[in-house]
Amino acid sequence: MKQHLILFLVSLLALQAAGVNAQSECDDNVLNARPQQLAGEGWHTERDQDNLTVYNRKVDGSPIREMLALTTIDKPAWRLFASVADYPNYPQFMPYVKKSRVLHEEGNRSRVFQQLDFPWPISDRYYTIELTADTTYSEQGHYFVSWTLSRAGLETPAGEGLPLKVDDGYWLFCTIGENRTFVEYYINSDPGGLLPSWAVNQANSRAVPDVLHAVARRAESATYDR
Repeated sequence: MKQHLILFLVSLLALQAAGVNAQSECDDNVLNARPQQLAGEGWHTERDQDNLTVYNRKVDGSPIREMLALTTIDKPAWRLFASVADYPNYPQFMPYVKKSRVLHEEGNRSRVFQQLDFPWPISDRYYTIELTADTTYSEQGHYFVSWTLSRAGLETPAGEGLPLKVDDGYWLFCTIGENRTFVEYYINSDPGGLLPSWAVNQANSRAVPDVLHAVARRAESATYDR
């Protein structure tokens, strides 16, 4: 989780280096340079269409690739953030999420149990994750949410099917105009079990656009107080 927070801070430093002050929006030059930066970090373009670019990258010691997506959504950043931070209601809009229960909250940190419901013949999966919602720069239109599997020794209820092996990720929302947001979504998810790696990589690739569309629809339809 620390590396995700470091990434967020690095992104903000990059904005400052480009001359963006605390009162301004994200700088287009910085955001436009993001794809080139990702290419230099070993990310490979998997899809680039319909205002959505999806990348994948090898993970040391694992056949499962991590995924990252860049897009812009015509919704306010705060509404998109409110949607992904609406953990108890994930079953209403997030693909495959059957249950989502907040086990503990303290400040901007939450521990959440989630049950996934997959179509046959794939076994269901469950997990407990620790999430951090960073609104430090919300006045400038920047929001960040990161998560990782819960640490050993903390409450991790059993669910149906198999426990998820790996689940790390983050959302970065950055205001680029009135009711328009730059979105960066990262996920490294390994369901474990006996599924072949090619099938997992294919499923993760399909899931990324679905998740982004689900969040955009939720931000449009849900009622949130700012």
